[in-house]
Amino acid sequence: MLLEEDSAPELDRLEVIGGSPAVAVRGGANPLLRRARLVDPSGDGIVAAGEARGRAEDCEIVRPKGAGVRAASGSTLYLAGGGVSDTAACGLVVEEGGNVTVRDFRVEISGEEGVAVAAGGELTANRTAVHAPQGHGFLLREGALASLSGCEVTGGAQDGFRVESTAPVSLVNCLARENEGGGLVQTAPGERLAVEGLSSIGNGRRDAWGTGSAENTDPAGSGSSDGTAPDREDGPLGALNALIGLDNVKQQVGTLVNLAQLAQRREQLGMPAPPMSRHLVFAGPPGTGKTTVARLYGAILAELGSLRSGHLVEVSRADLVAQVVGGTAIKTTETFQRALGGVLFVDEAYTLTADSGHGGADFGREAVDTLLKLMEDHRDDVVVVAAGYSREMESFLGSNPGLASRFSRTVEFENYTVPELVAIMESMCAQHQYELGEGTAAALAAHFEAMPRDGGFGNGRAARGVFEEMVDRQAVRLAAQPQVGESDLRLLLPEDVSATAAARAAEAAPEDDPLTRLGDMIGLTEVKHDVADLINLITTARHRAAAGLPVPSLSHHLVFTGPPGTGKTTVARLYGQILAQLGILGRGQLVEAARADLVGRYIGHTAQLTREVFERARGGVLFIDEAYTLTPQGSGADFGQEAVDTLLKLMEDHRDEVVVIVAGYTDEMERFLASNPGLASRFPRRIAFADYTSEELVTIVRAQAASMGYECGTGTGPLLKEHFDALPRNRSFGNARLARQVVEAMVTRQAGRISSLTAPTLDDLRVLRPEDVAAAVSTGVPR
Repeated sequence: MLLEEDSAPELDRLEVIGGSPAVAVRGGANPLLRRARLVDPSGDGIVAAGEARGRAEDCEIVRPKGAGVRAASGSTLYLAGGGVSDTAACGLVVEEGGNVTVRDFRVEISGEEGVAVAAGGELTANRTAVHAPQGHGFLLREGALASLSGCEVTGGAQDGFRVESTAPVSLVNCLARENEGGGLVQTAPGERLAVEGLSSIGNGRRDAWGTGSAENTDPAGSGSSDGTAPDREDGPLGALNALIGLDNVKQQVGTLVNLAQLAQRREQLGMPAPPMSRHLVFAGPPGTGKTTVARLYGAILAELGSLRSGHLVEVSRADLVAQVVGGTAIKTTETFQRALGGVLFVDEAYTLTADSGHGGADFGREAVDTLLKLMEDHRDDVVVVAAGYSREMESFLGSNPGLASRFSRTVEFENYTVPELVAIMESMCAQHQYELGEGTAAALAAHFEAMPRDGGFGNGRAARGVFEEMVDRQAVRLAAQPQVGESDLRLLLPEDVSATAAARAAEAAPEDDPLTRLGDMIGLTEVKHDVADLINLITTARHRAAAGLPVPSLSHHLVFTGPPGTGKTTVARLYGQILAQLGILGRGQLVEAARADLVGRYIGHTAQLTREVFERARGGVLFIDEAYTLTPQGSGADFGQEAVDTLLKLMEDHRDEVVVIVAGYTDEMERFLASNPGLASRFPRRIAFADYTSEELVTIVRAQAASMGYECGTGTGPLLKEHFDALPRNRSFGNARLARQVVEAMVTRQAGRISSLTAPTLDDLRVLRPEDVAAAVSTGVPR
């Protein structure tokens, strides 16, 4: 099957037998595949090339002769759920220039590597499992970029994780178990490999990483579980106590350790051991170290001899629940068997009972029942830790008497305090060889203080995000300096922090008034007029209220219609800031969401996801892009409708706390509003965004070039206008995004033009000339 040009089909339960490849995505295509089954392809299963994008959810690729999934140069793929089995080649290949994000994915039995990333390829993988590869589990070639979190490789013929790249690579909470090679092997010298919480168990040889040499077989702080000596000073209990914050958690785990030691002592004296359950509930917000503590808890019990290996197996509902009768018990049992001798960590365990009371097959309940029986049958050979939000975990325990009796102890994880978050930032800086300059710690404290502690607050994850943004801002700042020393590269300054809160700073600065910035935007005449009318209505209503006159009922929710790249997100952000200035909204922050952020994969999950996103938007604006994908045509049992119903109820319950803006193409948004009477009544006002004119696009090109330190020279304007005039204004027209591509192509062409100059002048470096435009539009930018 070939998908190309600008097609964006949504294909549900597609089945393809044979083909080479089974599905090819090319050009500007952007398909969504759900629950597809591709069997016996004679080549690759899914191939994306060119500027293609695509998303595959719960798709199965069986026995391909080539790679299961291949992302070629320029393509972007998102894989969620599903997997590749019995492939003769690699499970997943990311070629140079390819970009893949994958979560809850698996590769079972591959003839070569499980996952291979070439130079210039980029991979972000969460909870991706590779089993029995004939090559390495994850192979990261020189120049590959990768971020792996919660990934695992088991039963491989070579190394679990093999890092040949000197580009940035991170492994967080990953597991390598019973591979014939090492768990983690780094072959190239370099200090850009970041590892946290690695478990390496029962592999054929010792790990080799930390100094950039494969000869180093015992790097300090490797976190490997192979051959660790009990009671060593840097053991897991010491590592637990060294964690920032979590005083309550450390105290409760310490009590459990003392009880285990006491039980051992009583057994040595011939006395009966006191009754105690080692199974735990970890309750609290995300990003507070629950997975890390569970891993250390397992290692502590292994050192005490209470567990054979102490390894951690991290799972969620998708790893336990099948969608066919009888399949859940098999799936849960297989997962449980992998955890024997260690810790089974069930994240968001409350989702196993989320489908109770909705009718139909209750497969989550089947997983709970199977799990309880297995816990009883293997009571001395496994520890189960169930984790999730506090309130949801209380409901989970109350749903089954057997759960409350098996999980008699709950460990509460609290949000990190501001000083603890700053300490986490300092630790990250030390790990990556950065330093906080004078005043930076205070700026960080103020930044964290301003963050709302709502359901979406990420704690340690939020700190990591701030750190990454600071590094980005530092790079931009240093790029403008003629000379950069080693100390400059290490130092993070207060302005690097303030850049992460640019939107809040803009709200506080009178010279950056959001209404003024809206007026300064290029084009959008009708949009500005419509927003001004809304503001006048709001202002007049407040005057009438002050005068004791009746106030008309006003809805602040909006529909933005029109093509992409016309500034809808920017206008939504400014609209929120304007409403905050007028006192309509508490903070005016913008929370962007798409279907993937709102729609779950099973009954009950969608309502939970939608509530979490809505909670983050309280006090501000919830911007739902491509909202029409929530009500796809021809879809019977689609969870998108559940998201719409949940959203409408939340809008009613919190009518004065959140403004919702839904956006998308005009025709699709008309269909979306007509799909539910509640939508039309909640969104009575629409703002239409038109394509930019060629003159406006030329102005945008000049503005973007100026922001990058360039100037469009004499004669460039007519050439740019001629180029934009020649482009059809169809659905693929990118508007401001196209203008940005033109600027980037011009800059690239200028760099090639002046590379032959021995001593380029300031004008040579700064001015973009007509020949740069001609070369860029002829080869660098698609017509």
